[in-house]
Amino acid sequence: KQWYQRRVAITAGIEAADLVISHAGAGTSLEVLRANKPLISVINTDLMNNHQSELANQLSLDGHVIAATPQTLIRQIKEFEPDQLRPFKPADPTIFRDFMTTVVIS
Repeated sequence: KQWYQRRVAITAGIEAADLVISHAGAGTSLEVLRANKPLISVINTDLMNNHQSELANQLSLDGHVIAATPQTLIRQIKEFEPDQLRPFKPADPTIFRDFMTTVVIS
């Protein structure tokens, strides 16, 4: 078991992890999901205009992460089942490219 109070480069830790528990920031969440690792995403409820809440809750609704708050984290860890999560599929960049091509040409 290993945890980091603060670490700049976490890629090796993510790759080695069986479960990642992290703040619900977009960069960290996407890095963990791209590594195909299970994620409990902890929302900082003190933020104004809480983008972490929006992201974590949507990813949770989509079945990719478990959204938690500091108050629910212990329960979420105890109830965690890795099989309840669906793999995250990266976006297809050709969709945006094709859309932009259509807009520019039109």
